Amino acid sequence: MKTVGFMRNSAQPNRLVELTAKISKYYNTEIVYMRPKDIDINAGKVNGQILVNDDWHEVVMEIPPIIDISPYCFKRRNKKVIDYLRANVLLTDNRMNRINKERLQVELKKDPNYSDLVIPTKKVQSFTDLGIFLKQHKIVVLKPVRSEKDEVFIR
Repeated sequence: MKTVGFMRNSAQPNRLVELTAKISKYYNTEIVYMRPKDIDINAGKVNGQILVNDDWHEVVMEIPPIIDISPYCFKRRNKKVIDYLRANVLLTDNRMNRINKERLQVELKKDPNYSDLVIPTKKVQSFTDLGIFLKQHKIVVLKPVRSEKDEVFIR
């Protein structure tokens, strides 16, 4: 079974991590939930958590070769751990050569292998824009352009 790390700052995995772990098991992949402070750089191990029958269990294991890392883990207090991970594993975000969501859509459209997978996107400036887009596509997902948060607030 392949192992992928899921690094966040929260003590407990949230619902998204749980769903990702369940789906990943179908693809013969184990999700290991971890925080930066769970990494032992001297031993090359992680004190993480894995999902077993809907319950999270603590494990000590080798650091996974791939870690989905939250940008919020890149804090000064985590510098040694992050530097170690940058040198030894593949981080889904290493804070270098980053592109925003808009630019990602443009780049994906250019690539013939991915252009058919690009979801129609529009920058919304008003509720009228949103209404027009809803009429065209029936279902929409609102995402902030410059944020890593899961929520979108409309006032």
